[in-house]
Amino acid sequence: MDASNRKDLKLVPIVVRYFNPNSGMHVKMLDFKSVAGETSEILTNHLCSVLLQNDLNNKVVGFCGDNCNTNFGGVKRAGQKNIFHRLKNSLGREINGIGCGAHIVHNCVQTVVDSLPIYIEALLVKIDKYLHIYTVRVTKVKEFCEYAELQYRKLIQYGNTRFLSMMPTLERILQIFEGLKAFFLDQEMCPSTIKNLFIDSTGELYLSFVHGQLALFNKAILGMEKDNTTAFEVAEAHKAFKRNLTERKASNFIPMGAKNIYRNLDEQIRNSVKEEFDGFYERCIAYLDLWENSFGNAEQFSWVNLTKTNAVDWVNAETSAEIINSSLLDVPDMKINNDQLFDEVVLAKKYLQSNWEQWKQEETARDVIISSEEKWLRLFGHFKENHVAAPNLIKIVENPFCLPGTSAPVERIFSF
Repeated sequence: MDASNRKDLKLVPIVVRYFNPNSGMHVKMLDFKSVAGETSEILTNHLCSVLLQNDLNNKVVGFCGDNCNTNFGGVKRAGQKNIFHRLKNSLGREINGIGCGAHIVHNCVQTVVDSLPIYIEALLVKIDKYLHIYTVRVTKVKEFCEYAELQYRKLIQYGNTRFLSMMPTLERILQIFEGLKAFFLDQEMCPSTIKNLFIDSTGELYLSFVHGQLALFNKAILGMEKDNTTAFEVAEAHKAFKRNLTERKASNFIPMGAKNIYRNLDEQIRNSVKEEFDGFYERCIAYLDLWENSFGNAEQFSWVNLTKTNAVDWVNAETSAEIINSSLLDVPDMKINNDQLFDEVVLAKKYLQSNWEQWKQEETARDVIISSEEKWLRLFGHFKENHVAAPNLIKIVENPFCLPGTSAPVERIFSF
């Protein structure tokens, strides 16, 4: 669920995601209407009405949205006047609350970059504003670039809707940095914030450092925003991302573009800059730690990802069954039968182990990775062909595959 203002309209798309053992994951738009307000009460009432109309109340396993207070009540989720809390009360049971993993990474870098000694976001806006519509000034920049033996490249306007969109803008500024420096220092009434950037020996260094870090954050977000990414995959991606940042801090890593500038600084300035770089990594890690509980119990279903040949075992299946059954106290018909589940797990384990090596060979021959979704579809297809019923195992697999790791699918609706 998401919401966006279009003039005087509050548009609210509601998207559902589900897993079918015969055809895999599906993402469908359930509803797209305007509502008369944007309070959590109004939005929850609208959501519950749509669920009731489509007879989905007993099938809801989770709610996913961005991490704003209206959706979840803040990082601690302690409030009661948010959509997630109100929805649980309406359903009369616990469900998973999945905060958007991509938003967390995006907001992390935006928050931490703002704590650096130079306000990079404001600088980009200032530089663009100074040059954007002034042909005479741009011509002068071209002349200074030519004098510095640089190929002039048109600056890219920075749009602050998504912080990571500053990466190409930063890259272009760095490509003609010396030309821009000569131009702005030649201006009689150069804005002080821009002038300070070019007279400070660390100005280019911080721009280059941030540009190098943005590449890491952007790569992480792109991996999370795929349509079929699950919450347990995004939770694992967050852990891997945090490990990368921890390793960077431990290794005093400086992106290649910034490294050469750093080496040429005086020792005293280098020491000061190193403290800022260390602080950057520390604040990133602390921010990710703050939001680490944004994926509900999705990580406890990570075995469904089938990264190991022995991933399917009774301990994992029983734990997942207990989690699901505890949320279905008032819906006994949908509960998992553990006695039947045990037999289903034994058969699934046998099938996976007998096909594992063949799948590895297929991946090598085709140069592809067989997704966990495809592996489960093959397993359930095999069961169907051999008239093997596995309703309980299907319920377990459906649960984590229903949970998206980001709100990207519903947000993309506003891009059409």
